[in-house]
Amino acid sequence: MIKNQSFAHSRIARLFRWGERTRGKLYELLGSHEGESILEIGCNDGKFVALVQERCPGVFIVGCDIDAEAVRRAQSAACSVMSAENLSYPDSSFDKIAGSHVIEHIPDTCRAFAEMERVLKPGGRCVLIYPLEIFRGSNNLFSAWLVYGSPFAGRSLHLHTFTPSKIQRMTAMRITKKGIFFGPYPTFYTVLQKRSLISNASQEAFRKANQENF
Repeated sequence: MIKNQSFAHSRIARLFRWGERTRGKLYELLGSHEGESILEIGCNDGKFVALVQERCPGVFIVGCDIDAEAVRRAQSAACSVMSAENLSYPDSSFDKIAGSHVIEHIPDTCRAFAEMERVLKPGGRCVLIYPLEIFRGSNNLFSAWLVYGSPFAGRSLHLHTFTPSKIQRMTAMRITKKGIFFGPYPTFYTVLQKRSLISNASQEAFRKANQENF
């Protein structure tokens, strides 16, 4: 049982405020413009999808998540149950892809990167936000304790740790911007661009050549 309820409530409130700040950062890095098509992977209950729809009504945005209950809570036709490892969209479908605190949860991240590259248009942008962790699950200790009763549950929630350089080795997309911003804990952001003159087959070959490192 949590002894200091007011402390817990204040921490939960901070987490919610941080979620809003993270969505704002994701929107800023994405740079949405009228007429663009956007895919959010790991959309959860659709808060970022709704934010984009509100701020830029001329954008076509859809989101996907493997959590059917979260998608149900979104109550939006723009959100659907789908794995980032197996996207059911044609090649070169989207101008931009967004993902916030999702890649560390995906079992086969190499496959997910290949799928993101496949559905992204040549020259398209992919924006990823993910934790800067000393060890896997280190940034998830408080929320794991709060939700699951054990800080060690964080390691089962975060399957991987990432850095911008590690991501660059996993994908044929090139990094155009990277950095760190701070919420309750340090967080990486990485902006990637799909190369205009490289085919999806070439990107798949690149992924396979580098997959043995992971």
